[in-house]
Amino acid sequence: MTTKRLFWLFGVIVAGSAAAPGFVGIQAQRDYDALVSQLEAAGYRLEEQSYARGWFRSEARLRLALPAGDPTTSVPTLVLRSHVVHGPFLGAERLPFGLARIDTEIGLDDRMLFAAAPQPPVQVLFGFGGAGEAVLQVPSQRVPLPGGQISAELAGVTGHLRFTSGTAEAQGFVAVPGLRVAAADGGRAEIRGARLDLAIEPGASGLPTGAWRLALESLEAGGPAGPAAVSLQAVEMRADSREQAGEVTVIAEYGAGVAVIEGERYGPLAIRLRVAHLPAAALVRLRDAVEDARRGGAPPQAAAAMALLPLVDDLLASDPLVALDRLQVDTPAGRVEGELEVRAVGMRLADAARLGTIGLLSKLDGKASLRVPERLLRAGFRQQALTRLTAADPAEGKGADPAAEAERVAEQQLAALLAQELVVKEGDRVAAVASWRNGLLTVNGKTIPLPPPTGPSRKQ
Repeated sequence: MTTKRLFWLFGVIVAGSAAAPGFVGIQAQRDYDALVSQLEAAGYRLEEQSYARGWFRSEARLRLALPAGDPTTSVPTLVLRSHVVHGPFLGAERLPFGLARIDTEIGLDDRMLFAAAPQPPVQVLFGFGGAGEAVLQVPSQRVPLPGGQISAELAGVTGHLRFTSGTAEAQGFVAVPGLRVAAADGGRAEIRGARLDLAIEPGASGLPTGAWRLALESLEAGGPAGPAAVSLQAVEMRADSREQAGEVTVIAEYGAGVAVIEGERYGPLAIRLRVAHLPAAALVRLRDAVEDARRGGAPPQAAAAMALLPLVDDLLASDPLVALDRLQVDTPAGRVEGELEVRAVGMRLADAARLGTIGLLSKLDGKASLRVPERLLRAGFRQQALTRLTAADPAEGKGADPAAEAERVAEQQLAALLAQELVVKEGDRVAAVASWRNGLLTVNGKTIPLPPPTGPSRKQ
């Protein structure tokens, strides 16, 4: 009796193992379709899609046009050829049992660049709950781009990304040791040591929140000979978004250790931008409206504009704030520093037409400061004047030296600003500190009279 029961139990296990892949394949296709939708949402244009589902495995082919601002522009197409293994037995070291394994080869236009041997360049593993991970192991490759005018040498790509069902939560990294691009005319650019780290999770409203960071060891660009025209070292960009009490705050930071541009050395550079008091509910509606417009065939920019206009007042309801918390860069002339903060207070879209420009400013509270080397400001005035003089009718100059005249004009402009105390001297720098509140502008402690608000003109 015990032997008979064991025999039947063994039979049930074998039958279940044989039947399960077919049913699991249905869900695997749904997850694959969800990934395709994510690519479309990122701006890729779907040109071809096929999915042949079998019992134990499926074959899929996807052809996507790379993102472009103008949908009519001819751009390279990305070809993804996937082999889908249905669970429960995936045969993968990282995840032996699960819903599906997707091994993907990568091509550009009609040429397959990264094949599945000896390992797939992209492997996505789905667990039974829909969560999973993606592993990137793209080998080094020389990539000729369409037209033959540009070629790229990729020093491999590695990466590991963990995600939950629907990719609502993801964390991981992508690293590119090197990428060199060369043009037929001798132009060249090279990136070394690029790495992207991200940790994203949904906020209370469902909007993605979290942080990402992109770091580059170096970036250089130049012509066929000589030193690079532009060289950046230790470049870093990061962003962080948070949702609290129904409002979203986004912070973006940019930095570089050293930048050499046409032989001039700049840096270190640090910039910090902040947008706060954005109503999460309005952002959700904006996101949904943009997606609807894009599904209707609208180009990305047009879709954003169509979705934004009806929601302007909703976005202004929480009195949003925009700030440049930090601007600091060392230049050959000295250090430049600046800050800016502006907040809308009770502003609505109708105010723009009703109050006019000056009246609209009464709905803003703000403050700003800027400190620049005096010689840098003078050089800016001089270059502006020289450009204007050289573009004018030569007969108007009556043989005057443009450089000398530009120097004279620059001195007059700087002297006028100092006399009016719109800028004040601080050592070898000049500074301006301003604030705007209740329709009053104050610069360096002095209130600046402004014309009264005027509404739209009316015909009598």
